[in-house]
Amino acid sequence: MRLVNLTKWETRDLRKLVSATFRAYPVDARKYVVEVRPRRRLGTRGYAWYGLPRIVVFVPNPSLLRKTAREYEEMGSGFRPPTDFDSVAFARVLTHEIAHTLGVRHRDMPPLKTINADWAGGFTVRPR
Repeated sequence: MRLVNLTKWETRDLRKLVSATFRAYPVDARKYVVEVRPRRRLGTRGYAWYGLPRIVVFVPNPSLLRKTAREYEEMGSGFRPPTDFDSVAFARVLTHEIAHTLGVRHRDMPPLKTINADWAGGFTVRPR
């Protein structure tokens, strides 16, 4: 698997998480290109090509997480946005996108929030 990290998260940590996610699938991970790009908003998103071993996942950069947490604290809203990399959300999105590369369509998939990726909570992805 080729990992292209365009974010400010540690590449080694991302590689461990991506590799662990691929182990759950009967695919040859060596053929895949996974690109991780920065996102200007909170949340993890992604896309993939049906039948092709190419996946793009968007994650917020560490500076955005810190800035957003500060802004919410100053507003006094009581809402606490995430301040760390969300490994579970990343694993869910990557799992969803791997399914697309295998030809699975949205109508044949469970909702993203129901994908079991609790195992990924044990992974830490550090900022560079």
